[in-house]
Amino acid sequence: MLVFNCTRATAEFFTLTDKGDKIPPLAPAPEKAIAESLQASSRQNTSTEKDIETAIQPDSQWHWLVHTIKIKRKNVVILMDYHSRFAMTFTGLKKGDDHGFLKMFERHLRFHIRELLPQVISDPYIINTSFAQYGHCHAGHVFYRRGDRSVQSHINDVGWHIEMTADEMGELPAGIDLIAFDCYINNTLRSRKGEKNYFVPLQAFLHQWLCRYSGLNRAQADKRIKELQEKEKARYQAMHNSMFDVVADSIEAGQITSEVEAMLTDRLNDKPATGDANNVIQVDFAKKNLKPS
Repeated sequence: MLVFNCTRATAEFFTLTDKGDKIPPLAPAPEKAIAESLQASSRQNTSTEKDIETAIQPDSQWHWLVHTIKIKRKNVVILMDYHSRFAMTFTGLKKGDDHGFLKMFERHLRFHIRELLPQVISDPYIINTSFAQYGHCHAGHVFYRRGDRSVQSHINDVGWHIEMTADEMGELPAGIDLIAFDCYINNTLRSRKGEKNYFVPLQAFLHQWLCRYSGLNRAQADKRIKELQEKEKARYQAMHNSMFDVVADSIEAGQITSEVEAMLTDRLNDKPATGDANNVIQVDFAKKNLKPS
């Protein structure tokens, strides 16, 4: 089951008003905290972190937090996966249209998976099978009025970034621009309280999908993500080297200019210039110009 834990702002956004009566699509949350719900749904595990790695059943829960903000007087809905902190951002939704929200969720989720999975799995059969497994496990959905402080802090960061993006673009991103924003924000390093190491939401999300729906065990998923990290490291190193070459060329040109200026100063002060025949400067005082010797 897909569990959408909604903040107060989102609960109000999804609520319809009919003849003065408010009709929210939310159900009462069975537990106060998401962690409690995860423990209740998987009693055999004492740690919610292990829930990600276990083979999930059709009634297993996948928890997302949903928050709504206003940017340029328009509603922006931000979703974040409870475990991986993978985010998706929706614009253009109408108030009270929870069905439109669900359609957009499926469309964006499948698009991201189609784009991301080939980075770690080349077999199209496994990719297609993972979608079938996902559909089998999460045929139902529910909306709860519930939040989480840790996840909310990361959602707030996403909100800040999309507001800055909207200011730069002059409008809210939509379509492929929205997908591009999600790709950018999910490659941002994040941290969780009590954990020493930083993590990349996109990589954590992929690892989670591999274990849950692609039939890989934890060791196999670890190996795939490690290979992805090495590819990313090599790509960034290549970018760094390319940028270094440009900077180095600029520095070298600056050094040559400095050497020329130094030799010119020495010559004007009746000191012997240094350098070979290709870089010695000859000063013609009569014409007050410079020419290479």
